[in-house]
Amino acid sequence: MPTTIMNMNDPFMTPGPHLHERSKKMYLEPLAQIVRANGGQVYANYRTVFFLMIDIKGQGEAVYEVLREQWQPYQDILTQYPDDLVQQGAVTIFLSGDRPFAAVEQDTAHLVGLDGRTVDIGKGFSPNLMPVISDNFRQLFSWTSKGKIPDDQWKQ
Repeated sequence: MPTTIMNMNDPFMTPGPHLHERSKKMYLEPLAQIVRANGGQVYANYRTVFFLMIDIKGQGEAVYEVLREQWQPYQDILTQYPDDLVQQGAVTIFLSGDRPFAAVEQDTAHLVGLDGRTVDIGKGFSPNLMPVISDNFRQLFSWTSKGKIPDDQWKQ
């Protein structure tokens, strides 16, 4: 199934009064309106996995608590993970940046996952906890996209 990722990379993604309204007005409400207008999917007549990546700039645990409250009215459009099962919604949220690891693991609502890193691979984390693995390309490879990628880096 095709995938689309929307990045909520907002310099104000830190705790404070602005967080309450910005994420709701700029992302959650418009996405909810689109999904509801399109019969339960982000794109009309096109079924895809749609990821909303929220890049937390700092104070991950505090930001998570604020965002967690905001997600509640939108549960009907969000992917959920009850008992480590997947109930695929139109929008799958994962958190990047200052990941609130403990809070997400302990949360019984299970409405979001975390952006995994390559160092997380093989540690036994559920794909529901880490639906995406990403990392800084330049920290993993020396290839600069000019010329052919060296065989050893291609194999990685």
